[in-house]
Amino acid sequence: MTADELAELYLRQFDWTYEENILNYGPYALTIWEEWISDDPERAWPVFGEIVARGRDDEVLYQVGHRLRLLLYRHWEAFHERAEELVRATPRFPLIVGEDFFDPETYGERELDVEELLEAHARLDFAGQIRVGDIIKKEPERGFRIAVEIIHRGPRHGLGSFDTFDPLRDLLEAHGAAVIDGVEAIARTSVLVRRALWRLIPGEDAQPPREGEAAAIWQRAIAAHAETTDFTDDDAPLPEPQTLPDDEEQLVEGWFIYQKNFWAFGAMWSLVSDEPETAWPIILRLLERAEGQTIFNIAAGPLEDLLCGHGMAFIDRIAAEAPCNPKLREALTGVWLNEGDAVHERFKALLNELSE
Repeated sequence: MTADELAELYLRQFDWTYEENILNYGPYALTIWEEWISDDPERAWPVFGEIVARGRDDEVLYQVGHRLRLLLYRHWEAFHERAEELVRATPRFPLIVGEDFFDPETYGERELDVEELLEAHARLDFAGQIRVGDIIKKEPERGFRIAVEIIHRGPRHGLGSFDTFDPLRDLLEAHGAAVIDGVEAIARTSVLVRRALWRLIPGEDAQPPREGEAAAIWQRAIAAHAETTDFTDDDAPLPEPQTLPDDEEQLVEGWFIYQKNFWAFGAMWSLVSDEPETAWPIILRLLERAEGQTIFNIAAGPLEDLLCGHGMAFIDRIAAEAPCNPKLREALTGVWLNEGDAVHERFKALLNELSE
């Protein structure tokens, strides 16, 4: 496949209004492009120019910018000059990628701050996030209030539409017919809701076409963004946050605390996967600070990942530490391993020893 052919295929699959959905026919262009970016960047590079030459609306340029950032993370030295030339020569592209896009420090390895990681991980309230999700899925009226308020408070927490649109998407998935009128009404007065609706477009591109009433509802939802993107309507007034009932206030503010600190979850996953020797003492320090349900969050998270990925290398150390570490013993009861895992029998024997 040539760069020209891949660019054409990508734009056809990216266009959610395309009459004949082709996601289920032939290759998926985005997957091929990202594989080229990672493994064959010189082959991937012409695709950027071909796509930009064909489609220069904000949606296309935003997605191209995302893949351009991926290219620079992987191959900064070889491509940053060419990438900057492409961006500077394309109207609105510099605005869309942002001021830090060509700062080399953006693409460098950041030294791990263990204390920062520990503090952020301790603030992850998984139960609160589950509660918000349950309300969104089961209570359309309350879910609507919460989803809209998360969007409206986003800028005060330094979050944009990409960070805050998920609850609204989940609300539409669960209660489309019951909430679409309200979504359209609030979108007419809220630039932030329109930006969140704009964020629905790529997700619709990446799945088989909806049918019947569901298709009509999602077409209405996306149409309600009214050509607004993150990079338009700068003069529109931002809506003021509204006061919610006390329990909903706590859930919304907890949602923002979780989002601000969620990076710690990903950081621990990467450490366990790639640097298990670094991760193991951090897991022990996480457990030192943990109480109650948080212990089991660590158990089902980094501790379980460590045992699944590197169990044979760590099971003896875990066995030596557990008798004198009550929180580790408690956490081990919340770890679940497949019976086929190499470490499973040794782990099961350890649990039996600790229970005696």
